[in-house]
Order: sequence, then C-alpha cells, then structure tokens
Amino acid sequence: MRSRLEQARITLVSLTYLYPLCTLALLRLQHLAARSATYTEREKPAKLMAKRREIFVIGRSAFMQVLCGVTGIMLVLLMTASIAAGPQSTERAAPEFVLRSLEGQNLRLSELRGEVVMINFWASWCGGCRQAMPALNELDEKYRRAGLTLLSVNVDDEEHRAEQMSRSLKIRFPVLRDGQKTVSRLYKADTLPLTVLIDREGNVRFSHTGYNVGDEQKYVAELRTLLNE
Repeated sequence: MRSRLEQARITLVSLTYLYPLCTLALLRLQHLAARSATYTEREKPAKLMAKRREIFVIGRSAFMQVLCGVTGIMLVLLMTASIAAGPQSTERAAPEFVLRSLEGQNLRLSELRGEVVMINFWASWCGGCRQAMPALNELDEKYRRAGLTLLSVNVDDEEHRAEQMSRSLKIRFPVLRDGQKTVSRLYKADTLPLTVLIDREGNVRFSHTGYNVGDEQKYVAELRTLLNE
C-alpha cells in the first residue's frame, strides 16, 4: 500500500527520467530546423536527395521521441490517479470511541486491537443500508472465527427504529448506538452506508461509501488481505 508521499515520489522519479528524453527530442528538432535553412536548390540533385532523406530520418526519430515522452507522462499521471481512485485506502489510526449496544453493553474500539474490525455505519431510512445487511451477516458468519469482528453503528435519532430494523433483518453482530452522531462525524460518515475496515494494528485501511449488489466481493478481498497480515 502506497502513501501519498510515496505516490508523489513515484511521479517525480518518473518525470525525472522522461524530461531528458523530451529535451533531447526538442534539441534534435532545433538542429533539424537549422540544417534545413542551409539547403539551396544549387546543390546537386543526388546530394540534395540524400540530405532530404537524412532530414526525414532525423525528423521521424525526433517525433517518435516526443510521442514516447508525452505518452509516458500520460501513463504516469494515469497510474497516480488510479492509485488514489477506487476504494479509499489510507493508513491512519482509527478514531477511538466507546458506544453502547442495543443490549446495553459498552464497547470500546481499542479493546479489539489484534483483530480485524469492520464497522458499518447505517440508518433505518437508508435503502442501501438495508440492502447490505444480509451480505454483512454472511461475512460475519464466515470470517468471525478467522479473526473478524463486525460492528454496526446506527445513527438514527430514535433508538426504537434501530431495534425494529435489527429484528426485521436478523442482524447477528453488535448494533451500536450513535444517536448524537459523535462517532459518525469522527469517521466522516456523511454518506450512508459507510463501511470501514481496520487492521490488527488499529489503522483504517479501507473505506467504502454506499452499497451496490456485489460490493461484498470487494470487502472479501480486502478482509482476506488484512486477515493474512
């Protein structure tokens, strides 16, 4: 996993190698223009034709070098953009919190250090949240013994809404209450659902906003990476 500093370093090194190539191509083009200015029609036809062929070869070479340089720069920019795109991958410490579950027990995040933690922020009015719950139930059942702890954080203002949805969807993992939105603000849960994956060292490694059918396959790939570390 690359940090933003490493991404910038990769871009800088790549551009450092490409810059001399583009500079050389431009110098050859200047040389070509200077030589073409000395050609006159008084020269012998054979000599003029040979010089024209030489000009063509030099020009084609210079053009290819410029084209390769520009293409290389575009590829570097695309690679850098692709690293930053997709699921957000970060290496920051997960904000600490203590929340009460629907069963009345307090849960502190730091007590789960050493386990891979998945946190799902949701609300009863969120259609994507409701759609994601069955898939999260399956993930909890499949990977709990491997070291996964799955938590859900409900942000409804009224607790009974969280209780109703939890019962109707048969949520089997802990449902924590964040009616004051304190924890959701720490994790920037502006769009729901928000799914956050935390490694065994307590660092946020991946986060996903929204949910579409099939997104759980991304979760599985990332969970396996974290569980195998």
